[in-house]
Amino acid sequence: MNSLNNGDFKSSLNFLQLTDSISSNDELSFDTYQTLGQLYYRFGKADEAIINFGKILEHSDSANFSEYDKAIVLANLGSAYRLKQDFTNASEYLNKSLQIYRNLRDTLSSDVAMLHMHLGTTYTNLLDTINSVYHLSLASRIQSLTLNPLDPQIAMTKLNFGVCYAYVFNDFNKARLYYDEAQVIIEHNYGNFHPELARVLINYGYTYYQEHKLKLAEEYWEKALLMLDSNVDGDFKELAFVYSNLAAIYIDNQENLDLAINYSLKADAIHRKNNIDTLSVKYIQNVSNIGAAFFEDKKYNSALEYLQKANRLHSMASKSDFTTGGIIKLNIAEAYTCLLYTSDAAD
Repeated sequence: MNSLNNGDFKSSLNFLQLTDSISSNDELSFDTYQTLGQLYYRFGKADEAIINFGKILEHSDSANFSEYDKAIVLANLGSAYRLKQDFTNASEYLNKSLQIYRNLRDTLSSDVAMLHMHLGTTYTNLLDTINSVYHLSLASRIQSLTLNPLDPQIAMTKLNFGVCYAYVFNDFNKARLYYDEAQVIIEHNYGNFHPELARVLINYGYTYYQEHKLKLAEEYWEKALLMLDSNVDGDFKELAFVYSNLAAIYIDNQENLDLAINYSLKADAIHRKNNIDTLSVKYIQNVSNIGAAFFEDKKYNSALEYLQKANRLHSMASKSDFTTGGIIKLNIAEAYTCLLYTSDAAD
């Protein structure tokens, strides 16, 4: 885990691949399954993390398996489901873990603080603002009592407080204040070229994108891409976010269209490799981006292929919205019109 914590994600990946080959054949120890689960989690591989943490619970009736051990595994499972964006299961496992800690009268440890932080981010994604702020505030309070002010865990909580203010309250100035504090701590611990810093830059970019300051958003996302591309595996989930959003900016500006297509297709490949829900807003938006990029590049047949796919997925999605569906349909109509009236319509 040392190479992972120091930002050498590629060395960690080599270890991960080696231990993964072992885990498919041998009965490993609780500690090894725990390490495997944590590695998969850090690499954004939620399903594999869930499998390894689940293997520990299969042996939870062992005499050597304490209630404290169970609380840790349940917390890890909840975090992995949160990574998978299955926030209902995430909330269930995290709350079960928290209840065990409360029964053990352990409410002020750094592990409990992390648990509150993960619950806060889960409730942020469920748009439950009261519980989100409640758990993030508890995490921050416990960490202030138990940790060094420059501990990386405090940076994580500040980052997630910022995410809450950006995504739920649309208070981008307050979000950036939290990102500023998280950045100072991360740079103190890891330097200025680390995947954890890239996560902060990604969120800075989001705030500027929402404020229609596209040049600033582009600058932050390109810096994040450089850090991630140099330090992580090619299917790291944050890469998909950066690729997709940079492509959206290039499309909006009608520039770098070949790069926009390339980035959108890379994001699509990462989403599929990580088994993302194809009816999620994130996935549908990226498919629509691919179609829009092909359209701006006057490759209308390819544009129609992806726009029609986005339209089908959008019509099937339970959380579909009228505005997005209307834009996709309008783009399909424009692509058909261009095919009919443009002489050079072939890809």
